[in-house]
Amino acid sequence: MRDRSSWPVPHSRTVPDVNVDTGCELCEATPFTEWFHSDEMCWIAECDSCAVPMVVWREHDATPSAEVRADLHAKLTVVMESLDTWFLPASRSTLQFLPNRADDAEVLRTGTIDLAIGVYRELPPEMHRAPLFRDSFVVLMRNDHELLQRPLTAASYGAATHIQVAPRGRPGGVIDTRLRALGHTRHIAHAVPYFQTALELTSTTHHVLTISKRLAGRYAERLGLKAVELPFDSPRYLVEMIWHPRHDADPAHIWLRQGFTEAAAALD
Repeated sequence: MRDRSSWPVPHSRTVPDVNVDTGCELCEATPFTEWFHSDEMCWIAECDSCAVPMVVWREHDATPSAEVRADLHAKLTVVMESLDTWFLPASRSTLQFLPNRADDAEVLRTGTIDLAIGVYRELPPEMHRAPLFRDSFVVLMRNDHELLQRPLTAASYGAATHIQVAPRGRPGGVIDTRLRALGHTRHIAHAVPYFQTALELTSTTHHVLTISKRLAGRYAERLGLKAVELPFDSPRYLVEMIWHPRHDADPAHIWLRQGFTEAAAALD
């Protein structure tokens, strides 16, 4: 018998405006296998038949939109990729991945989360931080996109419709600041919290996506996307992990930080 004490608690009946069917076992969401993720949109658990993680949308609806499917696929991809790195060496551990927030430092301070990874400028002085890797931006678009027929300029970049990864829920950023300095703006058609969602949407639409050069190199070919350089200078950025000092000597937290450090080093 597995220990279920640390499994996520399903809350499909408490989520407002969700269409459920009381006779549906998936809507009931009873955790009788291992759970890897649970939020208001979906839950991901081990399939009872094949022991492979499956994602279940909380809506009792067999026709989710393309954007919902992309988001579900993104969350499942995060779980699947994390299994190889994290769950095999520590099968009794469960990691829950959440979007970054505008107040990452505050939720670290209160203990709501244990570790945050992102691009940070000013932080409260008590927060500890460690660099993971540096990266830069490129522009991704479908291989048949009309912008590939001529050199990309600041004007044509601004005139395109864009997908933006906004993990903290805030639009804009260094790209928009730089573009405005050149006398242009851009229209964000979709702002999504997950990189994988943004990549999936880019592969199925004619929007363009400005994204990490590392991620573009990993996913562009398999998704039928082409990466091009930005038509203006953009600074490289540092991705860091930050945590509250209460976790400095915690063995599990040390293992977690070492895992991310080793994974980041393997990127090079």
